[in-house]
Amino acid sequence: MDYFKLNKYSSVDENILYIAKKVYNILAEKDRKLNDLIDEYSIRYNINVGINFESNLYLGITFLFMTGKMSVRNGKLSIQKEVK
Repeated sequence: MDYFKLNKYSSVDENILYIAKKVYNILAEKDRKLNDLIDEYSIRYNINVGINFESNLYLGITFLFMTGKMSVRNGKLSIQKEVK
């Protein structure tokens, strides 16, 4: 499965970039623990928690870590603030 392309056969909720954007927006409000982030994401976007959902969410979180947009501070996921 190609997680970075959109086509008529896959849901937008399977796209890693789209998921990462949603995670980024949630974490922009306040730092959260991983379990709290999963709960908030599923409530806010009305998605049932399951193995497919969690694996896609972990891939989105990993993408944010790889690009340097997210870090872990005091056991909570947080957004890296841009230094100007």
